Amino acid sequence: RKSPGFAATTVLTLAIGIGANLAIFQLLYGVLFAHLPVKQPAELYSLHAVQSPFDEQWFFSYPAYGRLRQATMANAPVFARSGFGIGVLQETGGATSRLEFQLVSDNFFSVLGLSPTTGRFFLDGDDQREQSEWPVILRYGYFQQHFAGNQPVLGKRSTFNGVPIVIVGVAPKGFSGVVRGQAPDLWLPLAAEATKRFGTWFDSLGPGYDVNLNRSYLDQASIFWLWTLSRTPDGVKPVVAAQ
Repeated sequence: RKSPGFAATTVLTLAIGIGANLAIFQLLYGVLFAHLPVKQPAELYSLHAVQSPFDEQWFFSYPAYGRLRQATMANAPVFARSGFGIGVLQETGGATSRLEFQLVSDNFFSVLGLSPTTGRFFLDGDDQREQSEWPVILRYGYFQQHFAGNQPVLGKRSTFNGVPIVIVGVAPKGFSGVVRGQAPDLWLPLAAEATKRFGTWFDSLGPGYDVNLNRSYLDQASIFWLWTLSRTPDGVKPVVAAQ
């Protein structure tokens, strides 16, 4: 009361500071904590077993992922994704662009309960090695930006990191993946790793553990490069944990 000018300045400073912090919190909440736009997101769990030795990530090898998926298939489907990588898209007309990609299991979109904007998602046969061309799914935002949302896109062929690809579908609007704050432009099947053209983040046990970085990671139990998730309804949690 004795110093109204000082008091007004203090209150205004506090108001600006609190408002700014609230705005930042709301932004972080939207990025980090908002539910994914998928079917029943509360049923989704990230699987943690043993942290990888050097990166301390909850990585799994491809063989370990396969065993987990087989063990819980009836009760709680398990799906997997790799880290993110950068690739060069070479279009038919000669134009090139750098895109961010992610490798995912063939059941990635179906277990999430998503429906494509157009086309289809991956099928069982899409996650096989030695394919003449690899199917890809586009993120909706990239589809809108690159094709203006109205150009024919299904069946479009091009080359990505020197590997022939064909567009088979577009993800739904609002879905940008399961990693908050980062979104790939396109998704490929996990088996595309066998081409050795789609390197992503990995860890390994190192020399003496039958690790060969020149061979495909699909056959190596000592190379960890997959994050695994599960859709686990409440009623089967005890059974699935045991499995």
